[in-house]
Amino acid sequence: MIIDPQQLEELEYLADQLESGDYFEQNTREFIRRADALKARIYRHCDEPDILDLLDRLPEIELQPYRRSFLEQML
Repeated sequence: MIIDPQQLEELEYLADQLESGDYFEQNTREFIRRADALKARIYRHCDEPDILDLLDRLPEIELQPYRRSFLEQML
């Protein structure tokens, strides 16, 4: 089996944590790490063109540094 159900549960849990907003940056980094590992695993074990095409179309997740707004800078 390419995808371990526990991996999906962990990604779902992290997505829920991201939605709650607690430890956002830490959870985002962990989500990115696990999603990239899962993506690499699928690439290694799958040779189905349709699945690989879908995988290629997934956007890269990037964590942008926080930038304060003009109002925050003024305060």
